[in-house]
Amino acid sequence: LVLDRIQDPGNLGTLLRTALAADVETVWLGSGVDPLGTKTLRASAGALLQLPHQRFGPDASAALDRLEPMLKERAASGMQVVASLVPDAAGPLQPVPYWTLDWTRPTALVLGTEGAGLHPRLQACCTHAVTLPHSPKVESLNVAAAAVPLLLERRRATMTATTQQSG
Repeated sequence: LVLDRIQDPGNLGTLLRTALAADVETVWLGSGVDPLGTKTLRASAGALLQLPHQRFGPDASAALDRLEPMLKERAASGMQVVASLVPDAAGPLQPVPYWTLDWTRPTALVLGTEGAGLHPRLQACCTHAVTLPHSPKVESLNVAAAAVPLLLERRRATMTATTQQSG
């Protein structure tokens, strides 16, 4: 899980707690809110302390300079690097409904900051894009709320594949 410039400590805590619940292997934190802040730790229910993680911030430019080549390297090695985008996002990737992606493949899910979304430099590193189709009554979902179905769908798909292989 790669988190780009998350600003709200409650959102970051919820993202970390959801990542732990979904058996995410590691979390890369770009710049943004302090993951060790009191509000973040409280919202995460201590999940950060149980998750392998690496922080690339707090400087936004330096974080992008470090994350960008790492994501490109993952994509070049065959890992799918997946951006979560709004349905009508501008850019080279056309997002597909999240349930159509093959989540059983090695995957790095990249989520952007509240409001501005994923930084264009990181979006350019992605090999796939997914979206969460929702009612037009809302413009977008909170980043922590959007992460829940994405991460749990990945967990469901990998659990199902493992069960089918062993059964």
